[in-house]
Amino acid sequence: MKKLIFALITALALSVFGAETASKPVFECRFDSLKPFYLSVNRKKGADAKMELVKVKLNGKEVPAAKVTVLKRGSLFADIQFMLWSAPFKLVAGEKYRLELRMMTSKPVEFSITIFCQDSKGHVTRPSSEGSMRYSSAGNLWEDKTFEFYVEEEYSGDHNFRIPNFFLGDFPPGSEFYCSRIALYHLK
Repeated sequence: MKKLIFALITALALSVFGAETASKPVFECRFDSLKPFYLSVNRKKGADAKMELVKVKLNGKEVPAAKVTVLKRGSLFADIQFMLWSAPFKLVAGEKYRLELRMMTSKPVEFSITIFCQDSKGHVTRPSSEGSMRYSSAGNLWEDKTFEFYVEEEYSGDHNFRIPNFFLGDFPPGSEFYCSRIALYHLK
């Protein structure tokens, strides 16, 4: 009986104080194929990189991950971009979302992560002015990062999303970037 009363009080408190909860993800990447990923490399600026799907050790288990190896650095941070193209879905204006990432770099490095939307006509926008963050990696350490943002404009099902878009152009040659989890939640 005490557990039931505690559960009811907890549920009431969460609804009254507006705690943000997320149920299942709007989307979640499974890393069973490289098909939804795209590696943009500006070879005209001297950049070069390769992308592959690998198995990595994480918490004692082998899990699939995307791996990008920077072979040559470009002249700009945007000369190498690794992105996940998601299936079309809806983002609601005024609503809050949380992006969860699990990633690692082989060397300490700093880079940007951004969220982009592209409509059927090819126009690229950001759904939120908060839709970008600078990330510092210690190197050789798996890290879980979360990144919350409000959507400022409604995006319907005719948009494809680059959630996330990693800018890896500042990585030194020989550096590796790994990502084993990408999930987007609608917070309510």
